[in-house]
Amino acid sequence: MKKKWLILFAIMPVLLPLNDIYGAVKYKDVDEKHWAYAVIGKASELGLMVGDAQGNFNPEAEVDMFDAAKIFAKASGYSQIDATAEQKRFYTYSYEFNKKMLDTFDSRFIKWKTTSNAEIAFLLQRGLLTSSDLNKFIVKNETEEYINKLSRQEFAAWLVSLIGADVSKDAVSEVPFSDDADITTAYKPYVYYLSRRGITGGYADGTFRPQAAVTRASMANMLIGALAEINAKVENTSTESFYAEGTVTEIHITVERWIFFMETQENEIISLNIVPGMFDIYALRCGMKVKVTYSEGLVQNLDIL
Repeated sequence: MKKKWLILFAIMPVLLPLNDIYGAVKYKDVDEKHWAYAVIGKASELGLMVGDAQGNFNPEAEVDMFDAAKIFAKASGYSQIDATAEQKRFYTYSYEFNKKMLDTFDSRFIKWKTTSNAEIAFLLQRGLLTSSDLNKFIVKNETEEYINKLSRQEFAAWLVSLIGADVSKDAVSEVPFSDDADITTAYKPYVYYLSRRGITGGYADGTFRPQAAVTRASMANMLIGALAEINAKVENTSTESFYAEGTVTEIHITVERWIFFMETQENEIISLNIVPGMFDIYALRCGMKVKVTYSEGLVQNLDIL
């Protein structure tokens, strides 16, 4: 199959190179020598993670499941700020569609954080979280409830779902971490994928520490790496005019880009940027037949066939 990379640009915010804006936001407890200084600055610049009222980022603080869901939703394109009509409709639909399930969890757990329900509903509707994931948010014994921290291996699975990588058939010739036996079997493909792609390198002692809670610094590092992985798919650009009809193969909605990939009738792969508000990307599904027209780098029409 031939690949033809055509990025369709329209009125989008300018995406500066990562190095140009890394570290733009400064915190009292994250100086330039901190290993995650650059990615923390980038995550803050994108509005994914912010510091506290005292001006600290708290890089070693562990992230619980509810806070992780809110951050992950932002990385996945959720934002109430300047949301388009299409986005607002999707948010409303997502919440109403998943409300009964969320109400069930709220009634089961006293400590369920309803303030995260809108973001959780968005992630459920996007297929980035499942109902089984929600069962991990809170642990309850006979007398007490505990809000779970998000583990590093769980976050690896979340990120691979955002990237859209198929790890089901990945073959691993070399185990990347010395504590591989501690990684739950179901999570190994996700951890291995992130390691191979350079999104996580583990710790200096060669371990990944899969069961450990992800810290805010590590979350920023892995999030920015995942977004860079998506952006790398669409590095090449073209301004030629084009008409195409084909099948949607991938859809990526992140804080930085709205993209989908289409295989044309000529077996070429086209990568298209969608302008928020111009077309409803939430209506697209992989396998759908679509027709696209554009000229001078601007999407002119998008029809679902």
